[in-house]
Amino acid sequence: MITKDFLKKRYRQIGLFGGGILVIILLIFFLYQPDYYKGFNENETNVKDTLVTGNTVRINGKDVYETAAAISQITYPATFDDDKPNAVILVRSDKKADSIAAAGVIHHPINAPILYIEKDNIPKATLKEIERLDPQGVFVDNNVKIYLIGDIGDNIKKELKEEKWKYRHIEGKDPFTLGKNINDFIAAIHGDHSDVVMVAPIEKPEYGLAQASWNAHMGDGFFYIKKDEVPKETAKALEERYEDAYIYILGNKNSITENVQAQLAKFGHIQWIPGNEDVYKQSVGFAGYKDIGKNFGWWINKRHRDFGWGIAEAGHNFIFVNPKDWQIAVSASVLSHKGKHGPILLVKDDELPEDIKNYLKTVKPVRTTSQEQLYNHGWIIGGTDSISEKIQGEIDSLLSY
Repeated sequence: MITKDFLKKRYRQIGLFGGGILVIILLIFFLYQPDYYKGFNENETNVKDTLVTGNTVRINGKDVYETAAAISQITYPATFDDDKPNAVILVRSDKKADSIAAAGVIHHPINAPILYIEKDNIPKATLKEIERLDPQGVFVDNNVKIYLIGDIGDNIKKELKEEKWKYRHIEGKDPFTLGKNINDFIAAIHGDHSDVVMVAPIEKPEYGLAQASWNAHMGDGFFYIKKDEVPKETAKALEERYEDAYIYILGNKNSITENVQAQLAKFGHIQWIPGNEDVYKQSVGFAGYKDIGKNFGWWINKRHRDFGWGIAEAGHNFIFVNPKDWQIAVSASVLSHKGKHGPILLVKDDELPEDIKNYLKTVKPVRTTSQEQLYNHGWIIGGTDSISEKIQGEIDSLLSY
């Protein structure tokens, strides 16, 4: 027989049981501490022999694959959805021109680091980094998570399908076609072609390294030209602008003839990036260059042209890399997209070019009160065989107040 005392006893038991469960849930809620840094497990990190000074941090790995992954780890911790990339860009480590052009895909809404592959193989370091990043997918491109750039073997696509990674392949039979296809894809995403474009000679593609950080930062167009000819694919791409293009030339008159300048002028306004005697001086010229003026848009959305870093004072970030290591130079350009936005400055193994020294002296902070002190910062990309400890020390001193 169910009595009143029996019900009271049962209700008390149920209350105590429910209360105990509630206490356990609250304890778990308040005391549980997730491991936000599991992606940086000591056994998995690709960073090797990192050297840190007061004003510089070196990013390095055993090879280009691990160094690119290390750059990606610093840029995208991937601990929350907010610090994950939307996608990953894969390009072959033996294709210099393709790699430099791929920097044009980094910017929003793609929001992706560049990692390296071989023609028919995804190195372990690259595959592990893709898995760690777990990209969210580019919403405006049907949630594509992997972008393949240039000539890619079928085995790569097969492996991505097996891993169930949704990919898009931006192809090009040559660097000129690839540049146009990349630009057309970005234009489709944004609904318009950018009026601002940069060109560099295919005979010396390393002149395009300086634009990689700017394109990662702003997402303007980039195309290759020949020393004595504007290829038809590049010409067609320049014609796609609504009005005249604003064409900024990377390279010098030894690598680009007057005939090519005249051909480019048919498509719009041409300007030379200063300091183009060599790639080292040009990186300085690009870092200090600024061009502001009339651009495009209807009266309800009029936008002026604002091209170039224009850095001539303290309080900035710089990326130091040796142009012989062009793979990691391109990967490092993502640091201009996320975090400390700043230009690439090109240096040598064991020598800091005089123009770099003079520029860093120009932007050197002036000592002031601690509350108002401006600071410069430098990313040193690559091992000590690429940029020596001596050079890193010299850079640190020049960046310091």
